[in-house]
Amino acid sequence: RVHGGRITIFSNICMTSVQASTWNAAGSFEQRDCSKEVRSKTKEIIDAITQDGFTLSSTTVSGDASVIFTRGKRKAGFMLEITTSWTNGIDSGEITIKDLTEAELASGDLDVEVTGPNQASTQVKKNVLPKIQEELAKYLEQLNQSQ
Repeated sequence: RVHGGRITIFSNICMTSVQASTWNAAGSFEQRDCSKEVRSKTKEIIDAITQDGFTLSSTTVSGDASVIFTRGKRKAGFMLEITTSWTNGIDSGEITIKDLTEAELASGDLDVEVTGPNQASTQVKKNVLPKIQEELAKYLEQLNQSQ
C-alpha cells in the first residue's frame, strides 16, 4: 500500500508492464509510480457512470498510486481522494470519497460523504456508490493480474 494520496486507476505503463525490470530479474522488490495515469483513468471511469437516472461529472482525483513487484508478483497500491458532481436532472450534489486505498475498496468500507437534497442523496448512496465501487474494483483486479 502506498501512503499519501487519493483515488485513481492505472493504464499505459502500469497496465502494459507486467513484469519487473530487467535489472530486477529476481523480482525481489520494485515500485513504479503510476499516479498520473491512475488519476486520469479514475476520472474517466467515474465520469462515464450513469446509474438509475443519475449522471456523474466534473470528477477530480488526487493522490498517489503505484504498481509494486515483489517476489515475482505484481500488486497495485493507491491512496486517493475523489470528488464528483451528481445530478438526476432535478437535484444535484457531490460525492467525496476520502483516503481510498485498495484495502478499503476490497472491503467496501469507504469513507464517503454525499451532499444534496436528502431523498436524492439517499438514492445516490443506495444506487450510485455501489456502481462506483464495482467499476473501480474491476479496474483494480485488472491491475493486479499478470498478463
